Amino acid sequence: MRHQKKVSQLNNRGEPQKNNKMNSKIEQSPRLSEEHSTKTSKTGRACTETILVVEDEPDLRELVVQVLQGRGYTVLEAASGKQALEQWDQRNHDIDLLLTDMVMPDGMTGCQLAERLRTDAPNLRVIYTSGHTAGVPGTQLAHVEDHQFLAKPYRPSKLVEFVRTCLDRPTSPVN
Repeated sequence: MRHQKKVSQLNNRGEPQKNNKMNSKIEQSPRLSEEHSTKTSKTGRACTETILVVEDEPDLRELVVQVLQGRGYTVLEAASGKQALEQWDQRNHDIDLLLTDMVMPDGMTGCQLAERLRTDAPNLRVIYTSGHTAGVPGTQLAHVEDHQFLAKPYRPSKLVEFVRTCLDRPTSPVN
């Protein structure tokens, strides 16, 4: 079972083992299990939305999926833009939030993926993630606003907070 494998890579305080590759991409919290076990937001609202997580790093994708599922979200996962498009079509565009890495192996960027999905659902909420900084001129990140960008590495608690804030924001074609 994948969940048991991941748990075995954390020590008894929920921190990553010394050899865990995830240290550089997502910071572990000492209370990881506590942080993602509650299935409601701070406002008491149930976390029932569907999130499509697009991340080419398998360990990071698995951890993000675990954290979000632990909060009660329905989470779909994809390792590339192509897989994300397949998930999108399989779900008949019934996805509330796209959480996507900016750089993916199949040549499609996170911005290109979001643009493509928004042709079907203009109000789709999007969070971009990257190890680079948002707003850098001359890059895909130059057009990403701070409220749409989650810089790596990040803590599970920051991920959960950022996702909830994005989902609670009023919908519009630019969110």
